[in-house]
Amino acid sequence: MKPLLFVGFAVLVLMVAGVACVSEKPAEAETAAGYAEPEVTSAVRQAYPNLSSDVVFENDQMIVQHLTSAAGEWSGEHTHEGGQVVIALQAGTTDYRVGDEETDRSFAQGEVWEVPAIESHDHAGSIEGDAGFLLVTLAPGEASGTGVAQEYAGTPTNVVLENDRVIVQAMTFEPGVWSGEHGHPGGQIAFVIVGGTMTYREGGEDTERTIETGKVFEIEAVEAHDHAVTGANAMSTVLLTLK
Repeated sequence: MKPLLFVGFAVLVLMVAGVACVSEKPAEAETAAGYAEPEVTSAVRQAYPNLSSDVVFENDQMIVQHLTSAAGEWSGEHTHEGGQVVIALQAGTTDYRVGDEETDRSFAQGEVWEVPAIESHDHAGSIEGDAGFLLVTLAPGEASGTGVAQEYAGTPTNVVLENDRVIVQAMTFEPGVWSGEHGHPGGQIAFVIVGGTMTYREGGEDTERTIETGKVFEIEAVEAHDHAVTGANAMSTVLLTLK
């Protein structure tokens, strides 16, 4: 009887092994069919050979760099992929060099413009003293179609740039003037051109916040709040909303 028991046990082992092999095949087939983890894409920091820059904000949708351009100092030849947005923290003039041709561009404090795709160029500040810029580089992707321009009941806004990815608005908050109760959907990015002290009111509670020039921060989702400059000087802000 023992040989028969051994043979029966061996057959049982082979059957279990066969079931295990069968159960593994679908997983192998899924891997072969391309069910692997999707590749994560993110924004890439802009590189300049001679220009210093600091990353002041970064999330899964964009990266923001603070660039300092010294007067007469060339940034070094570099490329742009296109779709980047520049915000000027100070007024001034920049000299551009593409090949053997040179042009210049003057800009106001808080001015916003889009950087087109370019294979190679160089630029230098031509003003007295350093010039500061904020450069926004978006991660690859498409618009969700949900972003709209922000509205304030008591503060006018001006759409200064709009394309298929973003809406950019400029606004000035005067001292003592409440913006009017409003909400935010979340994910908007604020760029402070002229800083100051602002009081936020939400649910009957007031919170004071001092915000420095050049500060970049994300506005959290909120159903309803209000705010007003409680310092002596007006504050200027650029607001970027993703579409």
